[in-house]
Amino acid sequence: MALADEIKKRDLVSYMEIIPGAKVPIIKMDHKKSGISLDICCNEATGIQGASVVASLSEDFPPFKYLTLVLKAFLAQRQLHETYSGGIGSFVLSLMVISFLQQRLRVHQTIAPQSWNLGSLLLDFLNLYG
Repeated sequence: MALADEIKKRDLVSYMEIIPGAKVPIIKMDHKKSGISLDICCNEATGIQGASVVASLSEDFPPFKYLTLVLKAFLAQRQLHETYSGGIGSFVLSLMVISFLQQRLRVHQTIAPQSWNLGSLLLDFLNLYG
């Protein structure tokens, strides 16, 4: 892949794996300076559309980003963050969190979204999906 070759040439990553046999080709890597792990989806225009939807919904539900980050760390600690090894990927997790927050808003119409306690949201999410 030309993109992977360019990333290697610029010495931006400490780890890189190309998964060409996936349904959508993926480049998995760890950014050298920050240590942040990321995946690049290749030849798939719907990734941009999906990111736009998640960004829009995250504005509607302020606890979304915090809850998602805690859950991503929780899953990574248990090696459950990779879809190809049976875990939950970022996009699916995002949809699960949005669905949970939408359900919680419908059930608790009297609770203002900005007053939600992140600790109780985390426990309720784990209770629902765990």
